[in-house]
Formats: sequence, structure tokens, C-alpha cells
Amino acid sequence: MNTAILYSVYLPNLDDKNHHNQQIFSQLYYSLKTLYDTGFDKSVFLYIDSNIDITTFIFKEKYNLVADFPKLIIVKFKYNKFLKIASKAAFHKWQCVKEFNERFSYDQILCVDNDTVFNKNPEYLFYQYSNLNAFYGVQYQYDNICEKIELLESCLNTGQFIISKNIINALKFNFLEKLLKEYFNVLCVTNKHEPEKADHMIWLGEEYAITKLLQDIDAPIIQFDYNDVQISTTGTEATLYHYYSSNTKNAVPEQYWSNYTLNTKESSYNHLS
Repeated sequence: MNTAILYSVYLPNLDDKNHHNQQIFSQLYYSLKTLYDTGFDKSVFLYIDSNIDITTFIFKEKYNLVADFPKLIIVKFKYNKFLKIASKAAFHKWQCVKEFNERFSYDQILCVDNDTVFNKNPEYLFYQYSNLNAFYGVQYQYDNICEKIELLESCLNTGQFIISKNIINALKFNFLEKLLKEYFNVLCVTNKHEPEKADHMIWLGEEYAITKLLQDIDAPIIQFDYNDVQISTTGTEATLYHYYSSNTKNAVPEQYWSNYTLNTKESSYNHLS
């Protein structure tokens, strides 16, 4: 079976004043380092939307993606900024998944966010989670939100998942924007958030929307085993874990993020992993 790992990153610039984007790059770099340090030698793709030449960019005068990860396949991709509410990067991941599927021939891909860490070689995950008609991820509940609105019992955390060509072909991507906006508006109204200041709500809306699209095509959503994939803010021995961006200081060694201000603002909702 032909498999690959896919990162998708929106990184418009990396000047010294933009600490948020510097934080994203440090997360991405460290995630890739931990991945390659496990001995993983299959295809790894980075879809990136950036105004800089990421292939020549040297971070903190020493870190370069091309020189340090020569097997990494970098695809420059301008995503469609048609979403005009809150985070403009909310659809980036799914546009990349769709375009990747149209451009390359892989049976399955493991999609991961930049705020992830690999402790073990993840290649076995493709053999352990090999049903090409199922979607593999981490489902959870936002207890302070789900009790207030009648959406879905739980939704996916889309920071890490395995998806097949079969599922991608079946998903009705044209409904994604409509669903996301509906869920986003309900979440903002219910929780009394101003849309332009509700970045976390747009991500939650995206997670609800893709969960609903998977349900609409009757795709089984199968939970990763806890020893394989986890959401953890304190670190774990799982093969792969997602730590959330606000926990960068705890997950990423200081050498990658020192000398700039980290975003450590906690989200205003609670989650259950």
C-alpha cells in the first residue's frame, strides 16, 4: 500500500516581529526532527503557503528545512482565502488534502499539525489502521460547549488523522464551508463570542463540520489506540502526540523558540481526550 505523511502550514511571513509565525516554524521544525529521528523513511510532504522562500530560509541562523531534512517534499500551495471570518487558515488543511489527492497517488495519508511530536517510528500505523473505507482519528468532547448546543455528541480533533483516497473522493468538500459557518455562528452566539475574536471557535467549527461530512457518507470513524496516538499537554510515550500550540514551551526544547515571545494563551473551552 502506498502511504505518506502530510503537513499543511499557513506561514505568510517570518519577520522578527511576527512571533506567532516564528512559533509555528519552531513547532514544524521540531515535529519533523522528531519524525525523522525515529528512522521514518517513507514520503513526507509539506504543503506550505508562505510569502517567503521557505527552501532558503534559515531560522535562528541555523535551521533550514531543506538542508536539515533533505527527504522532505515541499509543495508551495496558495490556498483559497474564501473564508472571511476569524482564522483565515481554517480551510488550509482540507484544501491541501483535496489537492494532494488529485495530484498524487497514495492509498492512505497520515495528516498531522505542526504542534505534534513523534516518539516512535509511525510507519506501523498504516498497517494497524489499514481499512481504506474508514477514517482514523481522535474523537473527543468539549464539555463546556457540547452541553449547551445540540450539534454532535462528539467531534474529531483534526490535528492528526489517517484518511484514505477512497474517503477523500467521497467527501463532499463543497459543503464544508457552509457547515463550518453554520457551526461557527452557533458556537459564537451560544457562548457569547464576537466572531472576529473567536479563533478557537472557527477551529472547533471546522472539526464539527468534517465530522458531519464523514457521517453523511457513512464512513466509520475509528479511534486510535491510546498507545499509538494521543492528545496530551504534558507529554506522553505514545507514538505520536498532539500538544496544542499553547503548550509549545513544555513540548519543544528551548533552543527552537528562545528569544521570542511564545503564545501561551489557553483556549476558553475545556476538552476531554
